[in-house]
Amino acid sequence: MTLGLSDDDRDIRDSVRGWAARHATPEVIREAVEAKSEARPSYWSSFAELGMLGLHLPEEFGGADCGLLETAIVAEELGRAMCPGRSCRPWWYPQSFMRPGEPRRSPAWPTARCSVA
Repeated sequence: MTLGLSDDDRDIRDSVRGWAARHATPEVIREAVEAKSEARPSYWSSFAELGMLGLHLPEEFGGADCGLLETAIVAEELGRAMCPGRSCRPWWYPQSFMRPGEPRRSPAWPTARCSVA
């Protein structure tokens, strides 16, 4: 099965690719590999400002309301650029709060909104 990217999907891909080229430089990657302990990457705030931490969350919770395809496009570009750190982790944790068949304003959803912090 072949998945074709829409113009919007290509815009997301190009945006993340450009961001990664500016922020996941060889120096940043080397610094992460040689670090004695794992720390938040220096680019984390700019990654959040780009809207990537809440990519798949509903807009009402501060997210971008994107689907699995858009999330996969971003993950692929981060992998392509060898971005160090836990960039994809924020996408998977909130999934544990989602219950099939329940409205989005379910008690299962966390009360905190997606943020840069």
